[in-house]
Amino acid sequence: MSGGSASHEAADLAIDELNEQGGLLGRRIIAVHRDGASDYRKFREEAEKLITEDRVCVIFGTRASVNRKAVKEVVEKYDHLLFYPMQFEGLEESPNIVYLGVAPNQQIFPAIDYMHEQGKHRLFLVGSDYVYPRAANEILRYYLESKYRKDMQIVGEKYIPYGGTRVQETIEAIQKTKPDLIVNTLNGDTNVPFFRELYEAGFRAASTPVLSFSVGKNDLLSIGETAIGHYAVWSYFQRLDRAKNREFVRKFQKRFNDPQRVISDPMETVYFGVHLWAQAVKAAGSIEPRAVRQSIGGCEYEAPEGRVYIDRKTHYTWRNMHILRVNPELHFEDLYDYGGLIPPTPFPSMRPRSEWIDFLNNLYIGWSGSWIAEGKR
Repeated sequence: MSGGSASHEAADLAIDELNEQGGLLGRRIIAVHRDGASDYRKFREEAEKLITEDRVCVIFGTRASVNRKAVKEVVEKYDHLLFYPMQFEGLEESPNIVYLGVAPNQQIFPAIDYMHEQGKHRLFLVGSDYVYPRAANEILRYYLESKYRKDMQIVGEKYIPYGGTRVQETIEAIQKTKPDLIVNTLNGDTNVPFFRELYEAGFRAASTPVLSFSVGKNDLLSIGETAIGHYAVWSYFQRLDRAKNREFVRKFQKRFNDPQRVISDPMETVYFGVHLWAQAVKAAGSIEPRAVRQSIGGCEYEAPEGRVYIDRKTHYTWRNMHILRVNPELHFEDLYDYGGLIPPTPFPSMRPRSEWIDFLNNLYIGWSGSWIAEGKR
């Protein structure tokens, strides 16, 4: 398994549950952990080692799309299997990947619809400079043109190097354009200086909220009070009021002896992903990646967030969606529950599939054969 330590723990909990039930096909499940060190080149190397040296039967993980793209090359080369747990840009289908995280039509589109209803019309887009934010914002641009041509407009767009901390130029651009909504696809630690300097520049959530698609509960602990009042969009959050979720949180905190432990959407996603994989193994009667791929479509599971379902055609996941607001205690409060599973759309219909692929290819070529812009941080 490859990815962050928190996701490892979520996978370990699911594996413990399966082993307590006798394992799979009469065999105990053993997890192998490797660290990609937030570097897509390292992820590629470690994925190959997992397959060729550790002889794993499935890989769970990678934190961002740039890492998934690197591991995609490996699992396709060896005809293996990756379960990817993060929200992402879509615009991809691989027989060797099960996409557990949500696509833009399941997260970005309903969130923008909600913000339109709240009277937000002038959008500023800010993101990390790699494939997910670039592609997600391109998809958003076409969505606005097709549905809100007269009502919503993009007044500015800025990208910050992946993991970068230099945000002043972006803050100045926001000051000049005066948006009433900031759409945020920054990844990881960049959010800390961004929220801080946005606050210091006088922006407040009441008038100019930030709508984030990658900020989770663990990120809030680093961002702090400057996140209060702003929005996030996820399928899962820890305070979700479901009996299944309360039991999940209790078991997780007991398993790792930490009653204050925070559980994020990607962690819950890895947890239910392991259980879905186990279902597919049982249905196939085999742990071989090719057999599991053939049986995973149509699998469903009653996860802590609610029912989830693997699409038979695309191997994307049908999931619900919540719009959340950060309260003064730095918890997410639920403002809007979509109330049902959203079918995934890998390639949004506003453009032909071939044009989306051309868009991605142009990014890749423009970044000299990479899925990330290498720049000063």
